[in-house]
Amino acid sequence: MLLDSCMPDMDGFAVAERIKRTPRVGSLAIMMLTSGGKRGDAARCRKLDIAAYLTKPISQSELLDAIVTTLGGQAALDGEPRLVTRHSLREKRPRRHILLAEDNEVNQQVATGILEKSGHRVTSARTGREALALLDGGGIDLVLMDVQMPEMGGLEATAAIREKEKATGTRVPIIAMTAHAMKGDREQCLESGMDDYVSKPINARDLLAAIERRFGDGTSLTSPHPAEPSDKTFDRKEALSRVDGDAELLEQTVRLFLAECPALLGEIRAAVEHRDAVRLQRAAHSLGGAAATLSAGRVTGAALTMEMIGRDMCLDRAPGALTVLEKEIARLMRAMTMFCKTAAA
Repeated sequence: MLLDSCMPDMDGFAVAERIKRTPRVGSLAIMMLTSGGKRGDAARCRKLDIAAYLTKPISQSELLDAIVTTLGGQAALDGEPRLVTRHSLREKRPRRHILLAEDNEVNQQVATGILEKSGHRVTSARTGREALALLDGGGIDLVLMDVQMPEMGGLEATAAIREKEKATGTRVPIIAMTAHAMKGDREQCLESGMDDYVSKPINARDLLAAIERRFGDGTSLTSPHPAEPSDKTFDRKEALSRVDGDAELLEQTVRLFLAECPALLGEIRAAVEHRDAVRLQRAAHSLGGAAATLSAGRVTGAALTMEMIGRDMCLDRAPGALTVLEKEIARLMRAMTMFCKTAAA
C-alpha cells in the first residue's frame, strides 16, 4: 500500500495503525509518502511496522526501487526490519570518486554535501588548471565542471582533458554546471567534449540524476530547464529542497554565506569605485551564484543586474544598482541571521 501521510479526517499514521490492528490485512506492506518529514517520523514508522518512508516528490526510478526493495524484504538491524528511505536506497548504489571543479565556496559546500550524503567521495578543485592536475593522478570516475572559473574555464579545461585522453584511450564522464543553460550552451558543451550538464543554482535531485545517467542508460546530453528564481528575500522551503531536505547542510551553508558575503560585496564596491568592468562582472557573478543556491531571489536578481552592467560596460549605471544590491543584502543578512538563531535553538 502507498499511503500519503497527510490526508483529511485521518492522517497516514492513523490509517496505518488501524490497518496493523486488523488481522485480515495486518501483514500488508505499507510505504508512507510525505511532502515534508518531521522529527520522530522514522521512529513512528518502525513502531507501526511501516516498511518505507519516502519524501515527495519522488521519481519513477526511486519509487520502483523502493517497491522492489520493500517486497524483497530488508536486512535486519538489531533484530528489527530496516526502514526503506531515500538515503537507504542511495546506500545501495555504487559509490564514485567525483572531481568537483567549482570556485564558488557556497556552491562547492552544497554540492559536496549532497554528493557525500549519497555515498560518493569528492575531491575539489577551484580552477580548471587545478582540475587538470588532479585528473593526471588518476582514480577519478566523473568530473563536475563549472563552466565559469578563473585561470581556465570549464569548456577550455574539458577540451584539454579530451585532448590528453587521445593518448591514453580513456574517457572520464564530464558534466557541466552552468548558471545560464541558455540556447547554444548544449552545442558549446558538446563541442568541448562534455557529456551532460545541469543548470545552476544547484538542485540535489537534478545533480544526482545527471550522475546516474552517466553510469546508467547512457542517455545523451540533455537540455535542463532551470527553475524560475524565487522573488523572496530568502525562500527557506525552496532552499531546503535544493539540498534534498538536509537541514544541517542548509544551516552550514547559510552560515558560510553570512561569513563570505561582506567580502564579496566589498569586491563589488571596489570594482564600482575603480570602474573596473571585468572585476565587477566576476564579483557580481560569484555573489549571485551563491545567493541563487540559497534561494535568495532578490539578491540574486540585484547581483545579476550588476553582472550585466559589468559585461556590457555600462558603468554609469553601477552606483544606482549598487545601492539596490546593498539594501537587498541587508534584508537577506537579517533573514539569514534569524534563520540561524532559530535553527540553533
